[in-house]
Amino acid sequence: MSKKQWIVYSPQVDLYYFDNYEDALKEYEDLKEYIMSECDELNTQVHLLETVKFATFVMDEEKMKVTTPKEEGYDFDFWAKWEEEDFTS
Repeated sequence: MSKKQWIVYSPQVDLYYFDNYEDALKEYEDLKEYIMSECDELNTQVHLLETVKFATFVMDEEKMKVTTPKEEGYDFDFWAKWEEEDFTS
């Protein structure tokens, strides 16, 4: 199971991912200061988001033990599936 993540986001910069709230909060505050000093666009926003759910695209190793997509006539190399993490409960 993956850990919950926090994301700091602003349209002016890249996304930043954190495994703990304290580091995310520090980046959030630092980013606000940076944007205040460097940005001249009013209404610019900075977001601190807590992940609720995410999905990771992974190889379906169980299905690969049975057959490959090439053996089934497809033009891709592996079967895939989504692994989901849900932090709502």
